[in-house]
Amino acid sequence: MTGYLLACLVGLAVGSFLNVVITGLPREEPFWTGRWRCAHCQQILPWHELIPLLSYAWLQGQCRFCGEPLAWRYPAVEVAAGLLALALWWRFP
Repeated sequence: MTGYLLACLVGLAVGSFLNVVITGLPREEPFWTGRWRCAHCQQILPWHELIPLLSYAWLQGQCRFCGEPLAWRYPAVEVAAGLLALALWWRFP
């Protein structure tokens, strides 16, 4: 059971990283430098607002600084990556 939980958490973290890459590629921003910013107000987000799924729920889907809604894509990618990791762990433990 612990393996499934760990696989899901790793998948959520990978999904969060994928969001950084997906958002930065069209803007030609390198994903290995800088910090994660709000897409609307460009305010740098603190680490505790980057926890996959939990921070989206805590912030009620909007930026704490400007109040603009966050894209639904962020939690969707995180959930998809978490479920994929869980399925892979189930199939190949």
